Amino acid sequence: MPRWLQDMVEWVFFQVDNANYWRPSLFGLATEDRPVKAKNGLKLYTLFMPAFVDGKHAVKKAKGTIFYVHPCRQNLHAHFTQIAWLVASGYNVFSYDPTGCGRSEGDSINLSSINDDIETAYQTLLERKDIDPNRIIGFGQDAGAYALLHLADTHPEGLRAIILDSIWATQKGLFLKRYGPGLGHLFYALMAKHPDPIEILRRLTLPAAFMVCDINELVPKKETEEVLKAAPSDAEIWREAKSQHMRSFAEPTICQHYFLTFVEKVLAK
Repeated sequence: MPRWLQDMVEWVFFQVDNANYWRPSLFGLATEDRPVKAKNGLKLYTLFMPAFVDGKHAVKKAKGTIFYVHPCRQNLHAHFTQIAWLVASGYNVFSYDPTGCGRSEGDSINLSSINDDIETAYQTLLERKDIDPNRIIGFGQDAGAYALLHLADTHPEGLRAIILDSIWATQKGLFLKRYGPGLGHLFYALMAKHPDPIEILRRLTLPAAFMVCDINELVPKKETEEVLKAAPSDAEIWREAKSQHMRSFAEPTICQHYFLTFVEKVLAK
């Protein structure tokens, strides 16, 4: 099967670009951007944001580090509203654009490449001397949540817990939702085979929390319910009435409280 055809079929999981969105300075964020070499030889754009208080003063010691894996919708700079409040809450935030997205090199993106890229990005984070490598929480959304599950399954060292926002249960379920039974089955047959999230969830041992949004154009409710059935029995499930996909953490709501409480509890152990 030609790789270009598989990439085209897997585009259902992505909607990336290299447009300019938010500037970190608008949120009072200090940033350190650094390109690293991805497994495919392309430059991978990474961004580190040290913990701050009151918008300008760096903390002497961060509470921990949030490894943010964005949803592969637009690019990292479109999602600062999801993470700026974490920096202001005393946490470092480290993130990146997968190859084929945003400021990283490449003109294609697929589930295999994002799984490779997250391993490279995470290793880059672990090599930093200004973080505690034993106080890292993974936070992934959409396709970023899928890549984070892969990382937790294959390279869990250092990760204390993961937070998953809008993860689907099976690739097949997403294709059928988007294209219907006929085309959905055809496109699913054409894609490269990858483990479904529910397969990984059934063997997950890390503490986990799941954000479930009432209004979600990406993940159908049936898929979400299958995810929750497969989730570890002690996982936290966050639901908020009329919560909206990609808005839950972008505004000062109860969801931010859930997030911080969970992280503090995990890091206190």
